[in-house]
Amino acid sequence: MVNEYWASAPIEQIAEKTQAKFDEYRQHLKTSGYGGRIRKVYNAFYGFNDDGTLEVSRDKDKIAKMKVNHLKSLIKRLHILVTENKLAFQPRAKSSDTKSQIESDLARGITEYYGDEKNMHSSLSKAALGSLIQLEQHIHCPWDMAEGYELTANENQIIKTGDQLFEVLTPFDVAYNTASEASPWRILRVKVSKYDMAVLHPKFADEILASSLERDIDGLHNSNNYLTDVSDDSKDFTYKLILYHARKPSIPRGRWVEIVAGQVLRDDDFAFRCTHDRTDVISIFCGHSKSCEERTQ
Repeated sequence: MVNEYWASAPIEQIAEKTQAKFDEYRQHLKTSGYGGRIRKVYNAFYGFNDDGTLEVSRDKDKIAKMKVNHLKSLIKRLHILVTENKLAFQPRAKSSDTKSQIESDLARGITEYYGDEKNMHSSLSKAALGSLIQLEQHIHCPWDMAEGYELTANENQIIKTGDQLFEVLTPFDVAYNTASEASPWRILRVKVSKYDMAVLHPKFADEILASSLERDIDGLHNSNNYLTDVSDDSKDFTYKLILYHARKPSIPRGRWVEIVAGQVLRDDDFAFRCTHDRTDVISIFCGHSKSCEERTQ
């Protein structure tokens, strides 16, 4: 059907549709000039020229000239002012009975544990700095089944309880609907070990192992020089595309799709117990922040 909604495509087509939608967003960054603005601020912060080299010039007397990076100093100072005090969560009991007080103390301990031990505070700090440099950042907060305590072993795989994961993604790694403030979907591009993916999904092992990271000058990851070739270590990784779609009349049960090397590894309904449209992404824009829950209502 010509007018079929791309996110409702069958499993045989959803990988191609999702990749095309992500590529369409990346093209939008180029044609709109937004990606160029990000690169300009990024280059100024790290002292790069447009070709990725350091901003150093020499005159006819071979005297080197280097620019003083006031922008970096100002941004770092602003970042310190904003993040020098960690977020302090204060759970409060709804009533004064013993059970409620115990639950309140437990909640306080959990927030402190995830803040310090599971890098929630450092992820927020990294995202705040990244949004000042790249205009926006996205914190992906999925439930990682590879973490947590060991439950049992199933053949060659160890089954774990799972645990919360926090990872920061750049504006070039997260696509969303730019025509509306309330985007009902997000497409994330994250780096994963292709060897781990091949073990977890042996059916697609050949396709996954044959894939690799592409050389991407727009994929800014706060590196020293984003125009260098992919290193030998990077060849162990590949990209995973994750589609989160909120529950809408066009997709009443929502959709959660994971794709590696063009193969659909997961295609489920998007079900969360907390809220109707909640997803696992918090978007921080320079000046304000919005979770996908706020943007999809």
